[in-house]
Amino acid sequence: MRLLQRIIWGAWVLLTAAPQALASDSGATALNYYVARQQSRPFQIEDNGHNQRGLVTDLLKTIAARLQQPLQFHILPFRRYLQTLKQQDTGYWITYGAPQWSEPQSLRLGKESIISISHSLLYSAHRPELQVRSASDLCGHNILTLDGFYYPALDGVLDSDCVKHYQVHTHKAAFLFVERDIPPALFIEMTYRIRYNLAQEKFSPAHFRLTDLSAVIPPYDLYFSYSADVPQQLIDGIDAELKQMKARGELQAIIDRYQN
Repeated sequence: MRLLQRIIWGAWVLLTAAPQALASDSGATALNYYVARQQSRPFQIEDNGHNQRGLVTDLLKTIAARLQQPLQFHILPFRRYLQTLKQQDTGYWITYGAPQWSEPQSLRLGKESIISISHSLLYSAHRPELQVRSASDLCGHNILTLDGFYYPALDGVLDSDCVKHYQVHTHKAAFLFVERDIPPALFIEMTYRIRYNLAQEKFSPAHFRLTDLSAVIPPYDLYFSYSADVPQQLIDGIDAELKQMKARGELQAIIDRYQN
């Protein structure tokens, strides 16, 4: 029994000491990087918790290496990801966000933008081309969004009886729904993510139409997002390195890597 207790104790010490050991080797505390499983591709990509990559992830890993700032990865389903960031005992974290998003992803943002994004409607190529000048133009349609994603500019329509609103867990599920066209549906998503995930999931672009939604959801920029306890000096350092990467064309090279 004592031997078993020693083994358990030793394992617990190793597990709890791992982040501190990572931090002590570089002289800095590990920054907790939160990743939303599956739904954030191509900004954050992972294969069952491994092979971390993606536009935001590649950018952050490059900057962190140059600043000798260790990272601790945390991969969670999207709703749990948001709930974890909102908890007061979850600290010293970084992810990405935008001023237009809800807290905590919009609460504390860096100064240097990562990428400008726009939104589009994806629907079957069998349907006539749509013109969307206001949110009310969506009335009478079946609307798809990713589970847990909210669009303040569309709240009045999505929460009303003028549309049927469905939420799906993956891009593939949305594409299958739209491609089947029974019932006809419009998928609302970032244009960048639609194009990337259509290619990754091997769907034919000829089966779909894309209509720009900028008249309803104006384009906006994404930034690194931080918890309140991350030192401003570290944020400034990340911003400075990001600015240099823009000037050298390194950021654009990362963006192009995931642009289909």
